[in-house]
Amino acid sequence: LWPFRRRTCVTLWLFLACWTGVHAQEELLTVKQFSPAVGAKNVGTEASISLTFSSLIRPGDGTVTLAPFALSQRDANVLSDSFEPVKINVNDIAQVKIAGNLMTVTPTESFRQNGEMYIVTVSAGAVEDTDGTPFAGIFGKSYYFIAKDVVPPWVLKVEPESGTVGLGYQADGVDPILITFSEPVQVGTGPSGLQAKLVPSNPAHDIVPLAHCAHSDVTLVLHPTCALQPGAAYTVKVPGDMVRDLSGNFFAGLLNVSYGTADLQPQDATCTLGSQCAIRLEGTGFQITNRLRWTTGTCGECAELGAVESRGWRPYRPSTEDHAFYNFGIPKLPPGTYTMCWASLGSTRRSVNKAKVLIGSMRLLAARELEDEGDEPVVARRLSQVGLENQSSAGLAVGPSPLLQDRTCVAGLSCSIDLDGTFTDGDRVMVLGTCSEAGVVKNWPNSGRSYPAVDQNFSWGDVAVSAAGGVYRLCWCVAYTGPAEQHMPCDGGEDFRVDVGSMTLIGPGPTAAGQLTAEPDPLQQRTCVSGLRCVIHGITGMHLTDQDRYAVLDTCGYHAMVARFGNGGFSSNVARSGATVHFGEVATSSSGGQYRLCWCSAIATCSSGEHFEVTAAHLLIAGPEPLEQDRTCVSGARCTVHVSGLVNSLDRVFVMDTCGQDHLGPEHQLVERFADSGLTMSVDASGALLSWSDSTSAGGQYRLCWCSADSACRFAAEFKTDIGALQVVGPHGRNDYTCISGQTCEIYGLVGQYLSVGDVYALQDTCGTGSVSRVPRGQSLSAEVHGATVSWGPETISAAGGTLAATIHFHRVYRLCWCAATFSCGIQEDFRVDAGEFLIIGVFLNDNDQIAIRDTCGQSTDVVSAAGGTYNLCWCSMIPGPCLDAENFHVSIGTLDIIGPSPLRQDRTCTSGQRCHLDGLLPEHMGTNDMLIADTCGTDKAAFVPRFTNFGASDMVGDGLATWSIITAAGGQYRLCWCASTTACASASEFTTDMGGLLLLGPALLRQDRTCVSGLSCEFEGFLGKYISSQDRILLSETCGDTHLPPSSLPPAQVTASQTGTAVVSWGTSPILAAGGFYRLCWCSGLVSQCEDHSEFRTDVGMLTMIGANPLQQARTCISGLPCTLEGITGTYLSVANYFAVLQTCGHDAGAIEGFPGAGVTAQVESIHCAGALGYLARGQPDLSVEPWHRLKF
Repeated sequence: LWPFRRRTCVTLWLFLACWTGVHAQEELLTVKQFSPAVGAKNVGTEASISLTFSSLIRPGDGTVTLAPFALSQRDANVLSDSFEPVKINVNDIAQVKIAGNLMTVTPTESFRQNGEMYIVTVSAGAVEDTDGTPFAGIFGKSYYFIAKDVVPPWVLKVEPESGTVGLGYQADGVDPILITFSEPVQVGTGPSGLQAKLVPSNPAHDIVPLAHCAHSDVTLVLHPTCALQPGAAYTVKVPGDMVRDLSGNFFAGLLNVSYGTADLQPQDATCTLGSQCAIRLEGTGFQITNRLRWTTGTCGECAELGAVESRGWRPYRPSTEDHAFYNFGIPKLPPGTYTMCWASLGSTRRSVNKAKVLIGSMRLLAARELEDEGDEPVVARRLSQVGLENQSSAGLAVGPSPLLQDRTCVAGLSCSIDLDGTFTDGDRVMVLGTCSEAGVVKNWPNSGRSYPAVDQNFSWGDVAVSAAGGVYRLCWCVAYTGPAEQHMPCDGGEDFRVDVGSMTLIGPGPTAAGQLTAEPDPLQQRTCVSGLRCVIHGITGMHLTDQDRYAVLDTCGYHAMVARFGNGGFSSNVARSGATVHFGEVATSSSGGQYRLCWCSAIATCSSGEHFEVTAAHLLIAGPEPLEQDRTCVSGARCTVHVSGLVNSLDRVFVMDTCGQDHLGPEHQLVERFADSGLTMSVDASGALLSWSDSTSAGGQYRLCWCSADSACRFAAEFKTDIGALQVVGPHGRNDYTCISGQTCEIYGLVGQYLSVGDVYALQDTCGTGSVSRVPRGQSLSAEVHGATVSWGPETISAAGGTLAATIHFHRVYRLCWCAATFSCGIQEDFRVDAGEFLIIGVFLNDNDQIAIRDTCGQSTDVVSAAGGTYNLCWCSMIPGPCLDAENFHVSIGTLDIIGPSPLRQDRTCTSGQRCHLDGLLPEHMGTNDMLIADTCGTDKAAFVPRFTNFGASDMVGDGLATWSIITAAGGQYRLCWCASTTACASASEFTTDMGGLLLLGPALLRQDRTCVSGLSCEFEGFLGKYISSQDRILLSETCGDTHLPPSSLPPAQVTASQTGTAVVSWGTSPILAAGGFYRLCWCSGLVSQCEDHSEFRTDVGMLTMIGANPLQQARTCISGLPCTLEGITGTYLSVANYFAVLQTCGHDAGAIEGFPGAGVTAQVESIHCAGALGYLARGQPDLSVEPWHRLKF
């Protein structure tokens, strides 16, 4: 649908994968479905137009145009009078809807209902895909549909016109009636069954039926079926249902067209060859449109083979009375007797073969007939001078005889012919399109006039005929005639009145015979494209053969050939009877412009340009013009050049070493480091401005190679046309130099293309990405034919050197990067152009050379720590030496990476009784199992801290993170010790790197034992710890942090911190009613926990001894009236000094039992020692120091 789709895609161009930097173009946005379909018919008035695209779309900037196209004369009249194309902006939301990949256009104006064709076009860029790729557009007649037709046909024209009189009336000479409708029609018998007819005005005459003998598209031909009455009037009647259009709409009918017939009298006439001829024709009803024709055949028939006939003549003075005059001028027919045929022809110029009315005969006499010897005109006297005076003069005629003498000449050769007849010495013939008409055949020698006859030979001299091939007329002019030797000049075409016959000129030319110009016909305009093979088709002419040859020249007949044209500009093969011309398999790479395709006949010598004298066609070579368009760009900058003669913006230009050399391989096709691989990516609309993005190619001379948009332009071989040279200013890429670190540097002989003084050079690892430290920028001091001199001035170069062989290898090669003097050269990116390799000699290590590890080479204040990081290896040569101070080590030869934590003071904090999670450790990725918490890093196993899981080794280390499971160690300051993952890290002595301190919050001592008495309040001071908080709590438990134990009957103790670093632990003023025994003091940090659940009290800080009876449910029995002695009372640290009381409720004064001795208080407590008896702690834990058995007496 889009003629230029091969170019958007343009915009865009595909190269093979081996072509560096040339990428495949994105897929073009196309239309996948049309509604209505292309060519759809009978589309309704309210129809919408829907286009389904190949991908999602969005509105761009453009229009959708609906333009009517005339399918008939009726449409043409309507369109020209009242209808303009409708343009709808794609952003008009009232008429255009876009959703997904569908665009729907609903015009506010309905389609006309007369069967018109509507052509739909979409401008380029009207829509685009979601990536911003514009739609190429719909143009021409690629998308159209036809609206529904409900309008009946009407009559545009009737021939002859209504009111015409003088129509033929004889049975063989009745004029047909032509009715032209507004649109194509079909004819037949309608429902009424009526037929067309001629109705006479005189009722006495018969009605004449009209037969619809033929019709073509919009024209109906009606022919009377019998003769008409002469001098009568008739009316044409055509019923409406006899004609309907292609949509079935019936014609309205034709009722008011009238005619009158002529009434002619038969007669004969006589004229003389070479003299004016006019006759008076008797009769009535003459019109200016009447014609009179002579023929040797029959009136009303096409000319028979070999028949001689005249043109048809109009009456030059029609009469409204009873006659008309017909002037034939000077007849150009051979002498003889002809039949005169008459036709009315109505108002149109139809073929004179329709002249069917026989009038009579016309006798045409010879140019001069000698009747007797007494009548001796000039012609006779001239004949006597040529030796014919003794011949009988009776019936002698001067001139060519017969008149049908056809002759042939060949274009490109001289022409000479012999004619039959009797001629005088001054007679000539002239080659014309039509005899007796002014004008000449171009490029025929002597303007087409022969030289005077020699006997019967007529020649145009030795000059080759270069006129267009075709069939012309040979026209004769007699040199002398008339009385008194009146001289006939025979100069112009009007003097050559007698048509002798045809002159066929073999050669290329228009297909129409008798063309009056030797310039190529418009059909003989041909085009070839530079860079492609040239094959020319459709060459026309007379009697061309495959043995003819063609040549491409600036001017036919000159030797100068067109440079760079295939096969040297000569045809290699001609086919299809001379119509197709080949110029070999090699593509032409000639300059664009207008040339001539010149022809040489097979019967002639065709070895050089002089032999190709006949122009066969104009040949346009599409391509750049001229070819020697040398341009210049500067490496490192955007390259923009102006060229002339490019065809359009979709042409492509490729920068190459040699145009079209695909067989050399990619390394010879692509210019290294040229932007976009050398292919133009930016071309302005005219194609004259070419642009490449920043190029860093080596300086040198390259070729600008052109490829037409008519080609795919995917391969280097397609870029055959060499426009000119592209000079790239810059250094060659093969300049390799060496300097010594620590010394000044100057280089010589740096070669390139048009280098200049003031160019700036820099050393970089990669040109354009960053300068090498400690190296100043060099500047060109001179630029001569043998190369440029570049100096870095008096400052020494102290950059790291590269080495070819040394004990320690620090290979370092830099790039020598160039910036043109015309640029600012202020930033690193200005130095994009790589001029070559630059080696700085710095480290050829001798035995006495020394290397120091420093943060910065050459600074004495640097102190290298053990922290992980990157340090400089600083070199000092003992030649000349010395290497005593840090300032002597100013050349960095590389770096030393120390793997380890950095910095070394990465202090962290954890809490006893909690999981320890350390993050943000530097550097990351330190490996696993390489962190240890110890008192001192690097010592033996004794350094392990008690109550640290895994002896203090981390559970997991990685990505700057280290973790330990729950720690119950004493609060205090510890060390974070690191071990490289490259070692086993199996003992504490391997964790040598101290990377910081760990502050563990919690009780400072883990054996802070205390004692309380059951039944009394419990509080103790001097509780030690690190950052003990008043939010902390202490719980009495058999085992700290054991989640399986039942909850304690005692609440957690309150911790009150003081500024002295110690704390008071208290269970309040209320007595503790716990059983005697030994309990664990379990600590919980209130800063990180709620201290509500037993499992949160994980840190065991010591033992609490609770003095008192144990257990608390020791039931005994006494009998009233008897002494009461209770034995086996157990407890912790019970003594004879203790008292027991029997009460209703312990701790209440009113609880004494009446009648119990001593108010229930024991009178005596005895301690009983039993062999092997043990006291018991809670849950049966034995304690050998307790005397457990007691006897109570009341």
